[in-house]
Amino acid sequence: MSRLKTFIGCLHLVCTLLTRHLSMASQCPWEQTGLLRWSDSATWPLGQKPGENAEVSVRKRLLLDESPPRLANLTVDAGGALIWDNVDDILLQASYIRVIGEFHMGSQSCPLNRRATISLYGNSISKYEDTWLGRKFLGVRSGGVMELHGKPKTSWTRLAHTVPALSSASCGFVYSHSTSPYAAENKVGLFVTSWYPDGAVFDFGSFDASTWMDLPTFLEKMPQGCVLAASVRSSLGVGSEALFTSLERLGAQQVRNIGLGDSYAFIARMGDKTTALERLASGTQSPDTEYLHLSVAESNLTFSVRSSGTNVDFRVLTSDLAFPVISLDNDVSSWEPGDEVVITSTDYDWEQVEVRRILPCSTCSKNQIRLDGALDNMHYGEVSQNVDMRAEVGLLTRNIKIQGIMEPQCYNFTDYEYLLCQAFQKDTFGGQIKALRGSTIHVEGVELYHMGQQASVGAYPLHFHMMVEARGMWFRNNSIHHSFSRCVTVHGSHNTEVSDHVCYDHLGHGYFLEDAVEQNTTMYRNLGVGTRYGMLTPGDRTVDMCKNLLKIPEIFCNDVSTFWLTHPNNNIINNVAAGSDGHGYGMIFADRPLTLSAKVPELVASAPPYSSQYFPLTRFYGNVAHSNSLDGLFFDSKIASGGENYQGDVAPPNASFQLPTTTIPEVLPTPTGHVSGLRWKG
Repeated sequence: MSRLKTFIGCLHLVCTLLTRHLSMASQCPWEQTGLLRWSDSATWPLGQKPGENAEVSVRKRLLLDESPPRLANLTVDAGGALIWDNVDDILLQASYIRVIGEFHMGSQSCPLNRRATISLYGNSISKYEDTWLGRKFLGVRSGGVMELHGKPKTSWTRLAHTVPALSSASCGFVYSHSTSPYAAENKVGLFVTSWYPDGAVFDFGSFDASTWMDLPTFLEKMPQGCVLAASVRSSLGVGSEALFTSLERLGAQQVRNIGLGDSYAFIARMGDKTTALERLASGTQSPDTEYLHLSVAESNLTFSVRSSGTNVDFRVLTSDLAFPVISLDNDVSSWEPGDEVVITSTDYDWEQVEVRRILPCSTCSKNQIRLDGALDNMHYGEVSQNVDMRAEVGLLTRNIKIQGIMEPQCYNFTDYEYLLCQAFQKDTFGGQIKALRGSTIHVEGVELYHMGQQASVGAYPLHFHMMVEARGMWFRNNSIHHSFSRCVTVHGSHNTEVSDHVCYDHLGHGYFLEDAVEQNTTMYRNLGVGTRYGMLTPGDRTVDMCKNLLKIPEIFCNDVSTFWLTHPNNNIINNVAAGSDGHGYGMIFADRPLTLSAKVPELVASAPPYSSQYFPLTRFYGNVAHSNSLDGLFFDSKIASGGENYQGDVAPPNASFQLPTTTIPEVLPTPTGHVSGLRWKG
């Protein structure tokens, strides 16, 4: 009996502990008891909340329940925790956020579903710097915990049917400037078109500095209810009060801000300033306003205008043609109006990729969305001869957004930055997320925008950095777009997971295994599109960058790849490389660990010299490559450790170069590297 009582007592204790554990696991981070509030003055020394440009250290468990002023930097110290509250539109701005304690935005069992933004600011010589994490970062050091969990959403899917290009539409086109009698007009200045609500043209005019005074009379004769659209061609030149006041009477607010070379578009209904829409684009070589749309309910027509350098466009479409509904392969009911999607090219040219926003659609099924503009290119959506050739559709928007704040003009504090400005003509020093050895990190449901740094090696949007053993660490279901250096990097870290990402429009390799030592990485169902040449390593660069800017032999360059895979002992499954200036998948190995990994005994021991050349591929299946400028799958060459002599030239570290001999795949090298000329190419 006493044994039974003891057993029952133990069972009760186990059940109590298990219940408590499950309760804690399901509890939302912001529901924890005992949290101090950022908004409460009593939380802070002397009752003063941090002000503008404050350097803040968090040493207690703190709930971020409001948007602080822009901070110089923020450190969550050991024993402290910063927990994001479950309210909309909190904005945290800092030059860096360093986590040594805990930083929580939701949890895996209770994701943060509210809109939240982290903005990282600063340039490449900012005084706010961490020795191990660098500048302009959200980073977690040894002992720290970073948990970022956004709203669950379908990351990407494929078209269910082909979507035709607007130009191939057999009906629904009411007016197109390119086929109108006015298309031959090539004056530099302001083009104006007006229509009756049924789409019939009322009038067209073009104006420049010599005819600004004619614009008021031109506009006065237009009947109320007509739709008027204006577009700048090439440059507005020197404006006039007649121009400014004429458009301001219709609802324009930015017309006085138009500079030389800027693009500007405006559209409104005569007599109703509340319908006015305008967009000013500047600061690039070819500023583009994109299309502005105004819909007229009584005619079910949509009137559109665009300004892009020397190109102007006016068009009138039926609303169903202007805002098409597309059908997708999966349930996308988690996608919301206002979310942005990217639709990949199904042509040889990856730049036929298109980005659109989702509009409300009461008649759409759970696998349909309505786009905010017609598509300029055809996107194939069929399986042909058992080959799935459908375009991928990826979600760019997430409710948690982490972004780099960029300088309006390119700057150069070093000779290398001068070269970067020559190559890219814009600031490329974005933000970064980095996890160091001994830390814990999980990131999902996050949008990363303007991240990565071309001027800094090791500064990427998402980065496992020299963690060595990283079992249990993962990045899942995030979007990275308009990145200045890669998308996801695994560096000197084993047993990581990178799954279900959308990586769009980035400089340099996209998904990157850095030191030819990283093993047991699982890269599953990641989409990469828009891989552009970068400058960070030789493999990222164009031949022209190497030859003319950096003055190194061009033979070591020109291998940029959406997936840069430097060791065969990894799991690369069901990914898509959907458009690159270079390769889709680059499998290029090194004789031994590279750079920092060569100095870590555990990593060196895991990859003995020449081992990558005889280690079999672990898992590589279900992967797709299309719309790449070079090879879809490139299995060739070697990565230089630095100092190798090739045809009389000394290879710099991370250079890729072809091996001098060729063997067939069946003749594998020995562990001593006896056969060193393995070349598999595809």
